[in-house]
Amino acid sequence: MPLVLALIGLLLVQPQPGTRLSDQQIDQVIAYARTGEGLGGVRCYASAAPGEHSESNAGFAVMLIGPGGRIFDAVKAAQAKGLTFTRAQVTAEMAAMTLVVVAYPEATTPDSSGSHDAPHPIGVIIRTVGPQRIVIAPRSTEQVRGAMPTSGPGVRAVFAYQDFARIHLGDVEVVVLAGQAERVCTIDSTARASIR
Repeated sequence: MPLVLALIGLLLVQPQPGTRLSDQQIDQVIAYARTGEGLGGVRCYASAAPGEHSESNAGFAVMLIGPGGRIFDAVKAAQAKGLTFTRAQVTAEMAAMTLVVVAYPEATTPDSSGSHDAPHPIGVIIRTVGPQRIVIAPRSTEQVRGAMPTSGPGVRAVFAYQDFARIHLGDVEVVVLAGQAERVCTIDSTARASIR
């Protein structure tokens, strides 16, 4: 069973918006991670809209991860090193009721001048799909180093779960802002509901 779907069952009792996972929820995620497989988040590829022409048609690898996914990944990283991971090692940032979105340009081959044509991301927003476009802005945004030597710098945006309370549980678009261009990927309602 994929992690994102399994965590739905583990995190049935949601904490109040703006808080952190409870100790019980943390223990459930750690217990599941000890035997579960996969990665602790949802991934998509943000690309240009069909027919859009810009200086670069390169897109972005995007990862969305909530507190359950961050703890799951920390347990898996500890296991890979032969270590045990416990609730005492869970940081406030890991357990915070936030959604972290990281977007990196796809790896590109340098041109004859040695530069890469990947766009430089400057921000991320999330918006609903459908006739009523509600936009959710991040609480913070920062530039991050490229995921690989052949990719340019990325962007990391932190969204508060409480900001999602005002929108329906349908599909959402993750929009990576790169200069005047937008690169978009859609997270369907099932994947969105599973981000814990």
